Amino acid sequence: MQSTEGSSLYKPTQRIFLVRHAERFNDSREDPPLTAEGRERAKALAYTLRDAGVTAIITSQWIRAKDTAQPLADLLKISPQVIPTADPPHGYFQATANALRRLKDDTVLVVGHITIPNIIAELGGPQLPTICESVFSDLFLLVPALGWDGLTRLRYGAVEDISRRCRNLPDLRSDQNYQ
Repeated sequence: MQSTEGSSLYKPTQRIFLVRHAERFNDSREDPPLTAEGRERAKALAYTLRDAGVTAIITSQWIRAKDTAQPLADLLKISPQVIPTADPPHGYFQATANALRRLKDDTVLVVGHITIPNIIAELGGPQLPTICESVFSDLFLLVPALGWDGLTRLRYGAVEDISRRCRNLPDLRSDQNYQ
């Protein structure tokens, strides 16, 4: 029997769940908190991922991201790692991807913003469109070792009234439509 050690076979050990923060107030505050609906969605996220094997959590510094992750962090007794957003934004995407690479054997939840697709791309996944402002229910699962084939789009929490423009992702590959 031939050893696979050092071969090109992948070991898809790391799983990364990525979500945009839950619903937040739309007001003039620089860092608005979650609405009641957002707090319920954060609880739904904890319920959805409670048995997924999450061992690490990464958020941005914004209250809405931290509060979205907090119910799961409390349940699993995990202290989230905070990665500040940066200007230009690409620095934040790189810093988050680098932190995820250091957690290569973990199952990680990343709570970010409408730019979650940029983190997916930074990790070798497909470049998806930015998440629409009205969408909070996207839950992406990425297995980086599988590249494009390692991305699954799920939904969690309350059903949203998603506009037709935001309802479907475009074809990621010519032979398969991920929706």
